[in-house]
Amino acid sequence: MFKQLLLAPLSVGLLVLPQLQRHTVLAEDFISSCQGSLCASVAANIQIKENSVAEGDAQILLEQGLDYSEQGRYEAAIASYDQAIAIQPVFYDAWFHRGIALGALGRYEEEVASYDEAIALEPDNGDIWFNRAFALESLGDLEAAILSYEQAGRLNPNDAEAWYNRGILLGTLGRYEEEIASYDTSLSIDPTNDNAWYNRGVAFGDLGRPEEEIASYDEALVQNPAHEDAWYNRGIAFGLLGDFEQEIASYDSLLAINPLDEDAWYNRGISLSDMGRELEAIASYDKAIEINPNKDVALYNIAISHARLGQVNEALDNLQIAIELDPVNRNFAETDIDFNDLRDNFRFQELMTTP
Repeated sequence: MFKQLLLAPLSVGLLVLPQLQRHTVLAEDFISSCQGSLCASVAANIQIKENSVAEGDAQILLEQGLDYSEQGRYEAAIASYDQAIAIQPVFYDAWFHRGIALGALGRYEEEVASYDEAIALEPDNGDIWFNRAFALESLGDLEAAILSYEQAGRLNPNDAEAWYNRGILLGTLGRYEEEIASYDTSLSIDPTNDNAWYNRGVAFGDLGRPEEEIASYDEALVQNPAHEDAWYNRGIAFGLLGDFEQEIASYDSLLAINPLDEDAWYNRGISLSDMGRELEAIASYDKAIEINPNKDVALYNIAISHARLGQVNEALDNLQIAIELDPVNRNFAETDIDFNDLRDNFRFQELMTTP
């Protein structure tokens, strides 16, 4: 997400550039031919006028570039910004918006170079550091992007998004402790960001700290009760803790929002099976298969549940379909202790040997 500076509209007429060149010649002629303090004062005023005209032209070209950008004509916008910079090389806004236009075209290296020129003029502007970070991220230079987001956050104390984006990149690099700290800074500014709470939970999960992971998901769900991924991951975290009731409750909350989430139905079935509730597990697996008839892992687990219930034919029927969908399930079944009571069964042996 780019941050753009809003410029006040201009109320000036169009200045023709050849007139500017003519004024310059007149000033030089006047200065070379006129003598005395009065002449010097008049000449200075002429020079000030010329500089003012030049700045006005640069501003008009900037406005023209902004209009082109709004129309999606980014090449034309860049050309206008370049003309503005040619007139006024220290024109921060032209460098800044030139970078944005280059980014819109996917020319990220040039975008960064343009932002660097703007930073040289206004190093304490956090928005330019934010956009620079975004461009560096697009180039895959995550380390440099992290530093730019950090600078943006320091310069704009209320920029929760800079710290949030920094956290995401730190997580991508596997630096989970720093990732969490970055989310904490972001959340101290904006505690309503459900995705920051969610990503914080994911980071705790990556660190193997499921209790803190769940606490973060709970905060995410306070902000957004319809956050499906938070409900899903919350369920997984409770499963890791062996709290299958809470795991199932989390999946149920997710399925109340999105009943077509096949993975939630599937995981719910695993939890029910872990609790010995095989018939309920089969019903949950069946829901997953209704959504995705080719979900071989659900069919394989249905076979396990039937085997645990002593329902041999049903177990073999589902195992056969699972193997037909993905032959790797044959390898799993060969060593799966849940099929130990079926190993003397001719049909099971045939499934294990028939390619």
